Amino acid sequence: MIPLLSILVPAYNHAPTALVEEVVRQAAGLKGLTYEVIVADDGSPDKAVMVSALGHLERLAGVRVIRMEHNVGRSAIRNVLARAARYDWLLYLDCDVALPADGAFLKRYVEAAAHGDAAVVYGGVTLPPPDRALLRSLRYRYERAALHRFTPERRTSARCQTLRSSNYLIRRETMLAHPYDEGIKGYGYEDVLLSKSLADAGIAILHIDNPIVIVDFGPNAAFVGKTETALKTLYGLRREMEGYNGLIALSHRLRRLDRMGIIGCTLRILLPLLRRWLTGVHRPPLAVYQLYRIGYYHLLTLQGGD
Repeated sequence: MIPLLSILVPAYNHAPTALVEEVVRQAAGLKGLTYEVIVADDGSPDKAVMVSALGHLERLAGVRVIRMEHNVGRSAIRNVLARAARYDWLLYLDCDVALPADGAFLKRYVEAAAHGDAAVVYGGVTLPPPDRALLRSLRYRYERAALHRFTPERRTSARCQTLRSSNYLIRRETMLAHPYDEGIKGYGYEDVLLSKSLADAGIAILHIDNPIVIVDFGPNAAFVGKTETALKTLYGLRREMEGYNGLIALSHRLRRLDRMGIIGCTLRILLPLLRRWLTGVHRPPLAVYQLYRIGYYHLLTLQGGD
């Protein structure tokens, strides 16, 4: 078992009270483990909620809180946490997730890291069982449709290695040598770029079955808005991500096929209609969302003159 672990939780407008309490309970129960939990509030505007919650967390054994005066973004706050950590291994957890119910989440991670020479271990994600409310969520259905592609076996054999920043274990020295790109100011793809940076350096990810549970899906309009922001981020990273992302490759193919500009003209008319459909109906079709993603990114390339 690894002996020293820093558990890092970036937070923004969401108090990770239950998550941190469970993490502390599990860490305290592992004999031989010295741990710390660091929660970094990235300038949350909802002060009333966060001040009370963070004050409670600071009173828990082994928990520290960092309060940023201003929002620095998803990439920079994770680098802040890595620099603040004291121990050899870092476990990143998003603030709005839950741990599996069996109580062995931390045990699986520390054992996996101890039994190999991996510098990075990724456990994956899972979802709650479907119910009527969840099936109205566009993000829930999108994540659910993708789960089969992200088993440990599929992740291990994938052509391009990747992880999600919501749940992974990494050596501190590796994280400091390959920090998040703080040039990414918006939402999305910071974890894919990190994965590529690790791959380019010859650092493989050990994939295990140790998922966190996504529990916060938000309204469909917010999910569509985040998707648009992420696609703008991807467009800004298109040079670095060439050959590492399917949307970029698909857009190139569409450009070669569309010598007359018909696809671009169609998208300018179609995308606003698709957006109203996705954000306005009771249960928008997942296929419409996928079409919107492809069309939105391709239109960004056309508008940018690529």
